[in-house]
Amino acid sequence: MKIEQLDSLDPGRTSRSPLKSRVFNDLRKLWTVSDWSKSAPRGTVHPLPMETAPTASVRDRKYLFEILVLFAGAAALLLRLGFLPAHGAESRWLFISKHMLASGDWLTMEMDGAPYNDKPFLSYWIIVISAKIFGELNEWTARLPGVLASLGAIYITFRLGARNFGTRAGLLAAIVLATSQSFIEWSRAATADALNLFFVIAAVAAYRSYRAAPALWKCLLFFGMLGIGGQAKGLPAVVLPLAIGFFDISSEILFDRNRLRADSKTILSIAAGLAFAAAIYFFPFLVVYYKTGNWDLLERVWYENFVRAADPFDHSKDGIFFYVYMLPAMLAPWTLLVPFALARGFARFREDRELRFITICFITIFAIMTASLSRRNYYILPALPFGALLIGDALSRGFDELKNNAIATIAKITRFAHVWILGGLCTIVGTALVVSRFLPFATIRSAAELPFGLALGLALLASGYLLILNGRTGAPALERALALFAIAISIYISTGAETLRRNSLVERDLAEYIRTQHAGLEIAWFKIGRGGLDRYYIGGGPIANNMNELLDILMESPSESRLVVAPADAFPILQNAEDVRAELLYTQSTRGFDSIQSAKAKYVLARCRAVKK
Repeated sequence: MKIEQLDSLDPGRTSRSPLKSRVFNDLRKLWTVSDWSKSAPRGTVHPLPMETAPTASVRDRKYLFEILVLFAGAAALLLRLGFLPAHGAESRWLFISKHMLASGDWLTMEMDGAPYNDKPFLSYWIIVISAKIFGELNEWTARLPGVLASLGAIYITFRLGARNFGTRAGLLAAIVLATSQSFIEWSRAATADALNLFFVIAAVAAYRSYRAAPALWKCLLFFGMLGIGGQAKGLPAVVLPLAIGFFDISSEILFDRNRLRADSKTILSIAAGLAFAAAIYFFPFLVVYYKTGNWDLLERVWYENFVRAADPFDHSKDGIFFYVYMLPAMLAPWTLLVPFALARGFARFREDRELRFITICFITIFAIMTASLSRRNYYILPALPFGALLIGDALSRGFDELKNNAIATIAKITRFAHVWILGGLCTIVGTALVVSRFLPFATIRSAAELPFGLALGLALLASGYLLILNGRTGAPALERALALFAIAISIYISTGAETLRRNSLVERDLAEYIRTQHAGLEIAWFKIGRGGLDRYYIGGGPIANNMNELLDILMESPSESRLVVAPADAFPILQNAEDVRAELLYTQSTRGFDSIQSAKAKYVLARCRAVKK
């Protein structure tokens, strides 16, 4: 399909550099600060003229601050990546990747001895490849693919912003994305969510490039991203870009009065792309069918993607307005700028194609995820890059373009409220963190016990001062103050906040104790379910959900005692049992942190044996 009156590329551009050269040229041009979009009027798709020599001097580093902040935000994703033990859903990816490595069977997904076919193959394969490259499966190698995918998403966000809104807006959008707290959290998790986000925005970027200058390779790239993305986490990576394309074309027909026209070349390109995507997506399922003789895995895809959306069996407790407040919250600390950015998007929806397209991307993902009856906060992650683009453009251009006085007033209020609220909070919290260590009051002094608390306090004080100082100007200094605040929080999440979080994750510590003190002894489990991180770190073994099942396990060798791992609150059940004698060997407690966190018993290791009657 083709729309008449499409934007055209720079007529002087006759060749295209390979992808590697394009990336290095982008970085070179950022350093020498040639503005890719300064010669193109707003309302056209800005090309990225890679072959054009920079016009600015190397010493005239116009965007040096933004570049440094962007690289600092990207580096924060890698900072102490393996420090935190595995947690939450990471157990699934670690279990399945461990099984694939141990068995050499990359087509069987097994978690703690049981089949687990809820997700496609790609996210597990990438972790296995990472483990093979670095020689070990651990937290760092399992999380590295997600970080690399997120860095790719940051880069694509920058390119989309630079092409559509200008270099400065692209840099600001990339900074907003790289420092959004939910983006950081899920980028540093060994799950499929960062991959899913990457393939969605990569497909959208490929679609946008095809629309600007149709070519067969761009069509194949777009559909290839759909096929590979579908294997990353599921069909959202297929449905979302297709829906965005549909609404984008519809908006051009409605607002720009462009006629839909399809020629044979376009139809053949789309047909080839569909066949290419289908081949990529269905090939692993065909191989599994050849191996097993059934379509159980493909049926599970239908169940996980379509049945869950229409008739959810889990994740259904959140109401229809869940993403109304969750999506802006996930963009923290830029949350209060979301209404301002959306106000600009809707105010200029008809006249500004580029802003309209990004707004369509954001609203389409929001609407589709809201329409699904199964809702979780990380389902909406693919909307974050487009929210960042809206905010980056809004910060770059301000509200001078807005003609509607009511919308302009709302935009001004939300922007200034964001600045003054953040500035006030930064000043108050920063002051508390700095001066609390010098005060005699125990309650106040507890703030000084935060890990890296003094560094955080000084950073917040500096950010608060800059925000309040520049809050009324709307000048670039304001965006720089916001960026400094965001990067300070981002770095602290990877340092101080994860230090506190580490204190409650003790499964790896318990496993280390058992390996050093009770090596080679078989473990039984009492009131601990299958697939948890405790069993990933410590190992398998029979599971007992009640005393009768535990007694059956112990009676397999009645003359010998057996080591049993149980939750700390379940040990009294073992102590009071008439048929079992339990001796407490070790209690694994969470770490306390002065007066902020108190230590709490989490697991016990007991030596148990059956009592003969």
